[in-house]
Amino acid sequence: MQLDNISYQKLIDMGFERHDMEDDVLFRECGYPGFCLSMEFPLINIGISSPCKSQTSDHKWDFSIHYIDSADVIRKVKLMELSNLIEFFSIKNNEVESVTKDLKEVLP
Repeated sequence: MQLDNISYQKLIDMGFERHDMEDDVLFRECGYPGFCLSMEFPLINIGISSPCKSQTSDHKWDFSIHYIDSADVIRKVKLMELSNLIEFFSIKNNEVESVTKDLKEVLP
């Protein structure tokens, strides 16, 4: 099954956060400020984000995985991969959090 589109609300429900942009060029071109969607897994330094879009965009989403600290793109993400990647990164992020907590309890 090929997934070509997903609603904005579904992405928000999945945990993506909207970030409004102060993009004067985009505003002059289309009359609306831009925004992007992102989700971060800070303990593993991984984020998933969309490029800047406008309110009038066609809402065909493009996402990529990137390193949070450098913003270097690791690879593009297909929409059908999003749920599995979010689950995977959430598990890994929680594992690191658990190990960190355990270390704090053990180490003086």
